Amino acid sequence: MSIENFVNLKKYVSDPPIQSYVFVYILIVTGGRFGEVQKLSRSDLDYKNNTIHLPGTKTETSDRTVDIPAADMNMLRKTLSKMPVSLSNQLFSTGVGLITHNAVSKVLQKFCLENKIGKYTLHSIRHTHCSYLLHNDVSIYYTSKRLGYKNIKNTMDAYFASIR
Repeated sequence: MSIENFVNLKKYVSDPPIQSYVFVYILIVTGGRFGEVQKLSRSDLDYKNNTIHLPGTKTETSDRTVDIPAADMNMLRKTLSKMPVSLSNQLFSTGVGLITHNAVSKVLQKFCLENKIGKYTLHSIRHTHCSYLLHNDVSIYYTSKRLGYKNIKNTMDAYFASIR
């Protein structure tokens, strides 16, 4: 996905107080994995420090806290205040379980279809997040830690996958 489409996708999902749209927004601003974002609870969002804690799913380094721009945290606070709070306090509880990969993927596929940009997966958002950071002169070391990669080689692999 191009940086331009990445930015446009962020705008596309930034308004509706709908779980699947908020989910994609969080994928964009954190570069998190699907399973990490799926497990988020309201207590993982720290509005005072503008961070989101991502509970790791793959490696020891994947459990991490990610800095988020204040404008993005404010948008999340505003949008989440319009959404019901689950008894479990999980952001993406549907009442019978957690939101599914299919439900979230439909938002991305709708965006891709409307913008005639081909097909992308939710994981491609993570790779484009990596490219976006590196394109904006963020160090590869910081980018690697932010994405929860075990080493810089994995970061480079993700970056090169996104620019192919």
